[in-house]
Amino acid sequence: RILKEGLVGDDVKWLQWKLKECGYLKDAIDGWFGLQTLCAVCGYQLKNDLTVDGLVGTATIKSLKEGKKGY
Repeated sequence: RILKEGLVGDDVKWLQWKLKECGYLKDAIDGWFGLQTLCAVCGYQLKNDLTVDGLVGTATIKSLKEGKKGY
């Protein structure tokens, strides 16, 4: 599924873990896609030449799996 603000679940926890690992998320990994996760996603997308829309779809997931950091 496409991950976006307001969603909750293990896939959001994975997203937060990857964002934290890459240095974009400072908050706790709680499985809730809130404002801090949204900001982290947009920052990651911007630094990795992805469409900056705050939606975590195929391209963003692929980039996260490849371990791109952007910093």
